[in-house]
Amino acid sequence: MRLKYQFEKMKLEGKTVAVPVGENVDEFRGVVKLNESSAFIFDLLKEETSMEAIVAALEREYDAPRSVIEADVKKCLEEFEERGLLV
Repeated sequence: MRLKYQFEKMKLEGKTVAVPVGENVDEFRGVVKLNESSAFIFDLLKEETSMEAIVAALEREYDAPRSVIEADVKKCLEEFEERGLLV
């Protein structure tokens, strides 16, 4: 899986958001609000990856139990999928 559109991340009023750029502007309207971990996942999704690879990357980055990381990744990916962000 990977992101369907090209985005640029930026800080807006102290929050991290991703906005579509280039040809994506006409296809995806709006912004995607991201917290620290979802921004990390968002970056990983710029290239083709798997849930297992994302979980492994977060395990290296954060000191949290694998079960918590897996649950958070699953929830984040479900939200991205609902918004139509993934292919």
